[in-house]
Amino acid sequence: MARNFRIRSSQITLHVGNYTCLTYEDQNGPQKISYCGIMKNSRSFNGKTTDLGNSNVADVAIRDLELVLKFQKSVLDRLYFHSLVDNLPVKMTRMFKMLHGKIKTRKLTIKANYMLQVDLLLQVADPESLKSLDLIPLEERMRIESDVVVKTEQWEKAKALNCDMRLLNLQVEDICHFSRLSLRTHSFNAVDLDILRKVITRSSNFERLRLHDSKEQEECSDIWGPAFDSGYSSQWYFRMKDSEEKVLSIEICRSVIYFDSIEITDVSEEAIVQDYNEY
Repeated sequence: MARNFRIRSSQITLHVGNYTCLTYEDQNGPQKISYCGIMKNSRSFNGKTTDLGNSNVADVAIRDLELVLKFQKSVLDRLYFHSLVDNLPVKMTRMFKMLHGKIKTRKLTIKANYMLQVDLLLQVADPESLKSLDLIPLEERMRIESDVVVKTEQWEKAKALNCDMRLLNLQVEDICHFSRLSLRTHSFNAVDLDILRKVITRSSNFERLRLHDSKEQEECSDIWGPAFDSGYSSQWYFRMKDSEEKVLSIEICRSVIYFDSIEITDVSEEAIVQDYNEY
C-alpha cells in the first residue's frame, strides 16, 4: 500500500465516526480506504479486506494518514477532517509531533461537534500555506468561545472563512482581515458594522462578506442615512478608496447582511452612492 502513497495528492479527507474512511489521490486517481469496527475490525483497500483484530479503527486510520503525509511533497488544495470521536484531535496532535511539522494545505475544513476538536484540528495546518477555513458544526446549536480560534495563527493568516459554528464574544476586529467571509453571529451592532464598512472601503482585496442572524437595519439607518428600498431589501452604497469603478454595496435582507464589492454601473440609477469617508 505504501507505494501508492508516493504520488502527490491534491485533497485528503479523514472521516472518523460510525463510518470511518480515508480518501486521497495517487497515480491511479482517487483512492479510498474504508474501516469497519462494528462487528469485526477491518480495513478495505483496493478490493482487499484486512482483519485488524483488536486494533482501534481510528488509530489505524490515523496511522494510514501519517503514511500518506510522509510522502506528500506538494501543498494540498484541501484537507478535510470530519470527526465524531472525542479524542481524535489528541491522537492527531501526537501524530503530527512525530512528523515534526504541520500539514501544508490551502484550505482546511473541520466538521466537528466539540470545541476541543476545533481547537486542536485547526492547529495541524501550516498557517503560512493556509488561505481558507471552513468550520462546520455537526450540531446546529453548537457554540464555541471565539478565543478558541481567533488567537490561532491559522485564523490570522487565512484570507477566507466560512463558519457555521456560532462564535461567542467575537470582536469585529477579529474578522477585518478576511477578504471573503460567511459567518453566523449575534455579536455585532451597528457601530461594529460601520467599522467593517470603513475597513472594507479602504481595502483593495475585499470580495464579499455575509453575516447571518444579524438584525441591525434601523440602527444602520441612523449611521448611514436612509436606505435604498429595492422592494425586498434595504441597500446602501459607498465609494471605495482610490477607485472610480468599485463600490461597496451593503444590503440587509431579512436576517442576513451582505457586503459586496461591485461595479458602479451595477448600482440602480435611483440609489445614492455616498462619497468615500474613512471617519
